[in-house]
Amino acid sequence: MLIGREAEFGRLTELLDRSAAGPRQIVFLEGEPGIGKTHLLEALLARAGRQGARTLSGAADAMGGSRPFGTLAAALDEGLISPAGAPAEQGVRGLQVIEGLLAGLERLAACGPVVFALEDLHWADRETLRAFDAVVRHLGALPLLVVGTFRGYPRSPDLAALLDRVTSRGADVLRLEGLGEEAVGALGERVLGAPPSVALRRRLAAAGGNPLFALQLLRALQHEASVTVEDGVADVADGPLPPGLREILVRRFGHLPRATTELLQVASVLGASFAPGDLAGVLGRPLAGLLPQLNDAVAHGLIGERGDALAFRHPMMREALYESLPSAIRRRLHQEAGQALAAAGGPTEQVAVHLAEGAEPGDPQAVAWLRKAAEEVSAYSVGMAVRHLERGLELAGGDEARAAAVRADLVPLLALEGRFAEAREVAAAIPDGRLAPEDEIRLRGGQARALSRQGRWAEAARTFESIAGLLPAGPLRALFDARAAYALIYAGDVAAGRRRAEDVRAKAPGREYEQALGAALTTLSLALASAGDLREALELGERGLAAVGRSRPAPGAFLFPHVPVGFVLLDADRPADAERVLQGGHALVEEVGALTFRPYFPGVRALGGFHFGDWESALAQAESGLVLDEEIGTRWLFFAETVIGRIALARDDLRTAGRMAAETRRVLEGPDAPEFATGRGWSLWIESLLLEARGEADAAARTVARAWRALDGCRMLGNRLPAVDAVRLAVAAGDAGSAAAVAEEAAAYAGRAGTPTAEGFGLHCDGLVRGDTGTLVASVEAYRGGPRGFEHGLAAESAAVALARDGRAVDARRMLAEALERYEPLGARRDAARATAALRALGVRPGARRRRPDRPAYGWQALTPTERNIAALIAEGLTNPQIAERVFISRYTVETHLKRVFAKMRVRSRTELAALLLSGPAFPNPD
Repeated sequence: MLIGREAEFGRLTELLDRSAAGPRQIVFLEGEPGIGKTHLLEALLARAGRQGARTLSGAADAMGGSRPFGTLAAALDEGLISPAGAPAEQGVRGLQVIEGLLAGLERLAACGPVVFALEDLHWADRETLRAFDAVVRHLGALPLLVVGTFRGYPRSPDLAALLDRVTSRGADVLRLEGLGEEAVGALGERVLGAPPSVALRRRLAAAGGNPLFALQLLRALQHEASVTVEDGVADVADGPLPPGLREILVRRFGHLPRATTELLQVASVLGASFAPGDLAGVLGRPLAGLLPQLNDAVAHGLIGERGDALAFRHPMMREALYESLPSAIRRRLHQEAGQALAAAGGPTEQVAVHLAEGAEPGDPQAVAWLRKAAEEVSAYSVGMAVRHLERGLELAGGDEARAAAVRADLVPLLALEGRFAEAREVAAAIPDGRLAPEDEIRLRGGQARALSRQGRWAEAARTFESIAGLLPAGPLRALFDARAAYALIYAGDVAAGRRRAEDVRAKAPGREYEQALGAALTTLSLALASAGDLREALELGERGLAAVGRSRPAPGAFLFPHVPVGFVLLDADRPADAERVLQGGHALVEEVGALTFRPYFPGVRALGGFHFGDWESALAQAESGLVLDEEIGTRWLFFAETVIGRIALARDDLRTAGRMAAETRRVLEGPDAPEFATGRGWSLWIESLLLEARGEADAAARTVARAWRALDGCRMLGNRLPAVDAVRLAVAAGDAGSAAAVAEEAAAYAGRAGTPTAEGFGLHCDGLVRGDTGTLVASVEAYRGGPRGFEHGLAAESAAVALARDGRAVDARRMLAEALERYEPLGARRDAARATAALRALGVRPGARRRRPDRPAYGWQALTPTERNIAALIAEGLTNPQIAERVFISRYTVETHLKRVFAKMRVRSRTELAALLLSGPAFPNPD
């Protein structure tokens, strides 16, 4: 029956039909308990099933909210979301579950329309809400209808944030108000078999238009035999209404045998759904002895099957039974449930929740189980682990040693959530000497990992050093020393990091030191590369890779050398080798589940695409890396923002460049800011170029000088262009001393690096400082032997201007043409215009030249080669994960490319794209 809900159901079916061919549609049903959300959803799912759609649905409950992904587990087949691999460190395995969900939904949607529904999101755990958000964020092009239901109040901060994000992406919110008097009357007629009288309608008005309340009231009146039907009208005798709603609901069970009601009261303690075996264990009776009562409850429609479990037909029934128990009895039942589940080897989390519900302060058993549950669940949910430990701290009572141990567990998890002030406060509350040595090491190790994950490298280095100081000499101490060295590099103290890494290398004699040796060699590789010693840096990097390959240590205990070695290979102008190493690292990260490291890989690839001329791929990799960075909760990818900002500047998109610089500045100037030297330096570099573009030359020179100072220690690592601009802007501002100092460092770097482009870089800086045309021309000649097209163009532009000043107009025009040949394929319009304008100002007319036609904005010809490949694979029916595996990029990068393809081909979904591409013998232009 859809009495009074015809309009809402019409809207739902409209969205269902619209989603069948894509793109994805999103709708929420909001309303108070019993208002009809479930009824509407069931009607929608039935309609979808009749139309051939695959339907997946699940519901949260008050107890299920304590179990990470508990709602998803109710909605999906286990095989759809099972993560692969082991967790690398606390708080990252949840992303694996979300990855599995996204991939599973893509597989299903490739075969036809899908409806994915989650009920009672107000009770859902944080991880389920993250998963819901990920589905909305990433599966926009699929034939998918996403439905969520929730109560308007209370609304958790997590749910409120989800609703804000999702509604900003076009989600519908259908707020179910109470039924009108006519609809309630129609409902009464359906139940009673006759239209209600005026008196009965007045009585039903007490339900406030809530259909469930109205139904319960009607059944209570029927049970009391208060309803009579005369002359075809249902009437009710005068008298008081049945007592409060809870009593009305509890009375729903009044006709049952007492044993059945009591059994259901115990079941209510276990949650809205429960395993029959758990119920038998709590009652201490064989399951066979409970069958009469369970069958009785099923026969009366109070409980039903939900997979392998039984569930109350409506959560309100369970709530009414639960609240009908005195609080002291409820606590005791929770305690007995926890003990019974523990004795039966039940899930740690379930045991801990029940024991905590039934515990009084000072209960050591409950605290121990909560600590154990937090350790296990932190692999999926840091937030849930924090809540367990906070409850454990409440229950620790006056036992200072027990409270100190709980705090030691809690501090690193708070830091992982970004709650640094609270983490410091909790750590300060641990009395000196109260922690066992192993707890102290675990505390500091967790703090160090959390600090490094948040980009707080200097603090992480100090923490790793303090751990090493607690350990005797040996492989473990060497590993923590090596990790301190690595953190120092990223904090910008390259000299100190190098010294510590050298010390570890000298004291790592045997096979058991492989992990420490791998981390130390990786650190040395970065330190040497920052100074330009690329040959030795590559040798050490390869040895670091080999050490990791030999030791295969436990996830989280080592650093992945593939990323820094990839950096060094890019600096050495070996992009193909860098891609090979990055692919190997990405595969290893996926294998061991070290998902925290994943944003690095698209970020480094973005730098490679920028330096070596594939700017479209660079943008796609940078954007996908930033998405991962946000979802995992790391703060690492300033170089991705830099790539987007610098390309935007070159393409005269000052708004995007400003937005990237502002975002980086916001993070770096905020509380607990990350400490990446390159992040701060490159952000200031982009700001200086923005100032120059706005005509503020002096401010630009001052800002780029600040950028150069911020990059102290790792100035050339990964990106040499800030040095060129630091020299150029200082010369323009008349600051010859600063320009010469930068050029001197560039020359020293170039002399050690030994690559043609490094030679060109050094000559470029030197030529700008001395104003020497011959040196600038020699810079261009050096660049011709390497693959860095944009740098080559900048050098050719500088040489063209110098030649024009010397009155060599023909040579200047030729050099300008060489610069434009490098700029135009990249779409570097601003640089091309600047170069042309500079020569015109010197009286040199650029001359006629055949320009390459601009890539059209729309249609097949607008796609880059990578985008065409991905579009063709979509036409073959491959999902995003399958495409990612085929072309060796992340699914997030595929997603970014696909969004660009949709925009250029003017389609909204994969289905439309595939139909367009397969509509003729050649790929057509949609115009």
